[in-house]
Order: sequence, then C-alpha cells, then structure tokens
Amino acid sequence: MIVRKLYILLFLSGMLLSAISCTTIEKSFVSLNNHDYYSAFNGFDDGLKRDSSACAYGLSLYYDSPVTENIDSSIKYVLIAENNWDEVSKKNRDKLAQFNFDSLSIKNQKQKLGDDVFLICKDRKSIACYDSLIDYQSWNRNLSAAYRNRDSLVLDAILNEGSLSFALMMLEEYPNSLFRNEIQHTIELFEYQTFVKTFSEDELIRFIEDYPNNVHVGIAEDSIYSIYFSEEGYRGLEKFTKRYSQNRNIEKAWKELYKRYTNNFKPELIVEFDLLYPNYPFKEEINLDSELVDIVFYPFSDSLGTMGYSDTSGKWLIEPEYDDAGFFYDGLAAVEKDGKIGLINKKNEKVSDFVFDDIETDTELYIVSSGDYLGIINRNGDFIFDTVFQDISILAEGYICAQKDSLYAFYDRKGAQVTAEKFDFVLNFKNGLCPVSIAGQRGLLDINLSQVIPCGYEGIYNFSDSLFIVVKRDNYKQLSDRNGAIVNDSLYQEIHQEINGYAICIKGDKIGYLDKQGKRLIENKFDGFVDYDLLGNFSNNRAVAFSNQKFGIINTNGEFVVKPKYDNIRNLGHSFGVSKNGKWALMDSSYSIISKYDHESIELINNEYILFGKNGDFGVMDLKLNVIIDALYSSIYKLGDFLILENDLGNALYDIRGNEILSFDQWTFYNTDMNFLKVIDLDSGSIQKYIDKQTGKVINHP
Repeated sequence: MIVRKLYILLFLSGMLLSAISCTTIEKSFVSLNNHDYYSAFNGFDDGLKRDSSACAYGLSLYYDSPVTENIDSSIKYVLIAENNWDEVSKKNRDKLAQFNFDSLSIKNQKQKLGDDVFLICKDRKSIACYDSLIDYQSWNRNLSAAYRNRDSLVLDAILNEGSLSFALMMLEEYPNSLFRNEIQHTIELFEYQTFVKTFSEDELIRFIEDYPNNVHVGIAEDSIYSIYFSEEGYRGLEKFTKRYSQNRNIEKAWKELYKRYTNNFKPELIVEFDLLYPNYPFKEEINLDSELVDIVFYPFSDSLGTMGYSDTSGKWLIEPEYDDAGFFYDGLAAVEKDGKIGLINKKNEKVSDFVFDDIETDTELYIVSSGDYLGIINRNGDFIFDTVFQDISILAEGYICAQKDSLYAFYDRKGAQVTAEKFDFVLNFKNGLCPVSIAGQRGLLDINLSQVIPCGYEGIYNFSDSLFIVVKRDNYKQLSDRNGAIVNDSLYQEIHQEINGYAICIKGDKIGYLDKQGKRLIENKFDGFVDYDLLGNFSNNRAVAFSNQKFGIINTNGEFVVKPKYDNIRNLGHSFGVSKNGKWALMDSSYSIISKYDHESIELINNEYILFGKNGDFGVMDLKLNVIIDALYSSIYKLGDFLILENDLGNALYDIRGNEILSFDQWTFYNTDMNFLKVIDLDSGSIQKYIDKQTGKVINHP
C-alpha cells in the first residue's frame, strides 16, 4: 500500500515538473519572439538540463540574434538540439510546435548557420576559417565549395609568396588539394626560377640533371637549343646535334642545320650536305630535294588566271594558288598572293612572309620593296636591311650601297655600315674599282673603299681595263690610270671607250683614234657624223670615216682604203654595206661591190648577222653574206639568240640559223630571264609557252 502511494506520488511529481518545464520553455520562446532576450536566455538556460533539445534550440536562436551574434555558440546549441531531438516527447513536440520547434526547424537553423559560416569565410578570404569549417562542419552543405575556395586561396598564397620552400610546405599541409596539379606546376616553376638565373648552358644542364621530371625541362632544352641556334652560320647547330641527341629540339636542329648549310636548299650544297652528314635523320627529304633540283618548274596560269607550276609534261608540280609567279633560282621563287609578294621553295613552303610589293631575285640576297622603300632579305627570309631605304644596289666585291636621306653609304653583306652616308651616286665595281660621286664630283674607290682617284672630276668612265676617262670642270677629257695619274697631256672634247684596241677621240671637232694605252694613233682629221660612236669603231682593222660629206673606209694608219664617195657605209665585220642615192649594195672584204644597189637598208645585228631590207620587207644573212631568211617579212628583230619575224598572220620565232621554232600566230615574245623566253597570247595576255634559250625546246601550257 505504501509502495503504491509512493508510485502515485512520483508520477504526479513528474507530471507537475513536465508541466512546469513546458510552461517555462513556452514563456522563453514567447520572450524570444518579443525580443526579451534576457528572459529568454535565463529560461532556456535554466531548462537546458530538463529539456535539452528545446532549450538548446532556443539558445541557438538566442545566440544567433542581433544582440549576441555569437555564431559559434549558436552552432554548439543547435547541434545539441539535433542530437537530443529523439528525447522530446510527442506531447511536448505538439505543445512547442506553435513556436516552430520541430526537427525541420532544427535542420534549417543548422543549415542557415552553416551558410553563415561559409559566407564569413568567403568574405574574409581566410584559409584558417575554411580549415575550421572543413574540420568541424562535415555536415555543412557548402563543404564542396569550401574545399574549392580554401584550396584556391592556398594556391593564391603560394603564387603571391613566390617561395619554393613555402610552396613545398603548403603542398605537404594540403596534399589532397583540388589544385594539387597547379601547385605542383607552380613548385616546378619555382624550381626552374630558383636554379636557372643566368640561362648559361652549364646552369641549364644542371637543372635538367637535377630535376629530370620537372615540366620546365623542355623549356630548358629550348634555351640550350636557342644558344646554338643564335650562332651565325651552321657550325653551332652542328655542335648541338652532336652534344644533345636527346634534346626535344634535335629534329628541328637537324632541319635547321640542313637549311643553313645548303643556304636554303642550293642545289650544289644539297649533295655536299648528304656526304658530310650521313646520320641526317631525314634522308627522304634530301632525296626529294635532290630530285627537285633537276626539275624545272614552269610558272603557268589555270583557266581562272591563278598561277602555279608545271613540268615539261604539263603536270602540275605546285597547284595554282598564286596571283603571279616567277621562275625558281637556286631553289627559290618569288610569288604573289593577295597583292603581296614572298618567297617559296620547290616544296611550296613559305620562305618569307608575303609582305612585299616587289622582290628582285638574286642568288644570295634579295632586294625587297614595301611602298616607296627598299630593304634586303637573305635566302632564309631574314632581313639584312629593313625596308627604310630609297635605293639599294648589291655590288661586287661583297658590298651593298644604300641610299637614305638623299645620300648613299656602303655596307657589307651582313648589313654593317662601313662608310658614312656621303655619296651622291655609286656604280658597280669593275676590275676592282668603283665609280662614286661626292658633292657632285666623281672619283674611284678600290675594294678597300679608299679613294684611288679623288672625287674632283665632273665625270669618270671606263676607258679600258686599266685606264679611265676623267672629265674636267671645263668638260674636256683626259685619261687616268688606276692610281689617278694622268697618262696623256692632250685634252679632248670626247674620248670614247676602247673597242678592239682602238678608241674614238674628238679634238677640234675632228675624229681621231687612240690606242688602248691612250696614245693617239690617228690624228684628229675626220669629220663627225650621226652615230659615229657606234659606226666609227674599228673592226678587223678597218673603220668607217666621214670626209667632205661622204663616207669611206680607213685602215689603222688613218689612210683611206676606200675613198669617201658613198652616202653611207655600214661595217659588217668581214664585208660592208654601202649606200648611194638611197639604195644599198654589198661590198666584200676586197672592197668589190658584189650586189646590185637594190637593198633599202642594211644593218649589223650584234656583230653576228645582217638585217637587210628589200622591196619593203626584211630578211637576214650571215656575215659571209649567205641569206638565212628571205626578205619576206614586215619586220625582223633579234631577241637574244632568236629572231622574231612579223607578217600579216602575226609573229613567228626562228633561231639564229633560220630554223622555225614557232609558226606565225597572234603572240609576242619576251625575255623571262637568262634561261627562257615566254610566249604571250596577244588576246588574253596569258603565258602560252616557254622557250628554252639553250635548246630551243618549247614548253607548252598545261
């Protein structure tokens, strides 16, 4: 009976305490809602042991309020609330539901506090803050972002510190960083920057040996290659291929060595390279280049006018893609694309950029223009001179002359200036001497650019291999040797270049002759005539002379061997053409007339053939007076070793022996270069054929 009463007493006491507890908690939540934070805190704190979940939740809200803003305490109590939720009776849950106390509210409060902590860390950009979040808030829904932000800050700190030791320490502290690869790369960069200071070859080698797995080993290898690449010529690259066979640039080095040694694939050097470097790894390239050397590439256009290159069979070797294209010289050609010109090789590889308005091709150096200015590039497309000059000439003896700001200076072939800008003009060297002008006065330089004849003459011209015509201020002429010494005392109105051992001179308005030493052989007694400087020269010891308004023939003693009785005479080498009353006849070497006066004109062509006119048409005979081409054509002119004939059907091409190469058609002919003539269609203006000057072979359009 006593036990039963005790049980009832305890039950009633529990009921009373529970009722008191709920009443206290409810009052605390009411106080909290009314912003009576003091009463709310005391109520929650007092009831924490009796109802830990609800009171802990209340305390979490209290510490999260604007009065306290103690986020650490707020988190502490919300976790207590969460952990003790299961101990809250259903009855109390129902009573406290009106104050939004339930498991979802606890969860939302926890997530809200986790978000707040994340935002605080984000705002502070603090590694330590993120570390704390990550270490103690595994439940935080921002955990992935926290890891990412923390690891990003770690990487930024490493980059800002710029210290190898600091980077290593941070990697050890954060071995699982999301940016581990970036940190590792940064460490490797710091290793490279720490141990490579001067970029000397020895320093770079030690770095590669000490850090073989460092990502910057390749850059170090590039730097070593650059050292050898920058050496002028090919010797540096040759040494590189022997020393650094494992360098990642080894193939590039071999190709550059090949390019430099062969001076961008000069034919004769390709064979030499193949013999000298048997270990060259790209033998097929040499074989191809060797094959290409012997193939002539002919520039032709397709039906759209686009230029490419074909062989003699008409097969395209380089498909049409250019606006214009020239012949290859020593393996390089100038081509035009989109209005600009550049260089290519026979593999259609670009050698220079397409930035020029014109390129004058040469074997070693190329004069290029851009706008109104000139420069020079080499066979590799590298500038020797930028396009800043008004005029440039490539001279003999290893010199270049270039004009800037109105005056010329001399330069070597590497672009180094070797004289001041002081010359008005410069001509090319001949026999080791170069005519120049300073302040309007002419002189001669030797190959050392010393003035052997001072610039004190109005003009200076070649007389012979050893003598020069100098023009004095009064415009009279004398002869000087290579050292500037005057070799004759007489002054002449004119002195012409020595031809066949004799030179025309004029004194007192009369024609005479000097020998090649400048001594007068024939006194000045003959009259002047039109084109005397061309027609009055000695050939086979005879010359045409003019006296008393008539032409005759003199010997080397100045005596008339044919008296002056003709209206005109042409020296034809072994024979002569003589004119009377507007008609011409032929005279043999014995001075006998051997034809009728039935020719309308007789002219010597290049001292090789005779062009004659008859009945309004023209023909050709050889120097022995044998007719090669009958006088049946409206015009005939010589183009190199070929003859261009014209009639009503158009133009035809013959060789100098009178053999037809191309029959009459509507085309014309031009010199392309020293090797080929090009045949142009008069209607379309396009190239139809090429003619090999040596063989006369016709190469047709593809």
